[in-house]
Amino acid sequence: MRYLVLIILLFKNSGTIYQEEDRSAPRKENRINSTGEALVHMEVSFAGLTEGEISIADHLADSLEFADPAANLNFRVKSFHLTIMCKGQVLRSMENESGNKFTDEMIQAIRQAHSGCTITFGGIKLISLWKDRDGKFATTEVRNLKLVLK
Repeated sequence: MRYLVLIILLFKNSGTIYQEEDRSAPRKENRINSTGEALVHMEVSFAGLTEGEISIADHLADSLEFADPAANLNFRVKSFHLTIMCKGQVLRSMENESGNKFTDEMIQAIRQAHSGCTITFGGIKLISLWKDRDGKFATTEVRNLKLVLK
């Protein structure tokens, strides 16, 4: 039997809607604005991936983007942290404070990593493209993205 479950959590004029068809299905996260309107699915991807393995050498010029392209109408990636781990040890942790692409430092560190290492995009901050009724740009964070190097 299929049914729809909506749980709305409101925190400081923004919130999250979780929607699922059955309890075994993964949750789909959406952001809502202060008036309760759903914006879009707010999950980021890198090279079209939201998880799994990646041959990073082919994607050094790629950028963090939204899994749902409609999100680009409302938000952009403001900044993110990149952590490179091998065999459970952190090799490097860096930050791009001004965008959604790798910095030169990040590219060099990734080139030194080997197969089986993981790259984690964390602290992914988004900023709205439009000002709210108070004349400010809204900001939010999304969940981390972890990929394994092939």
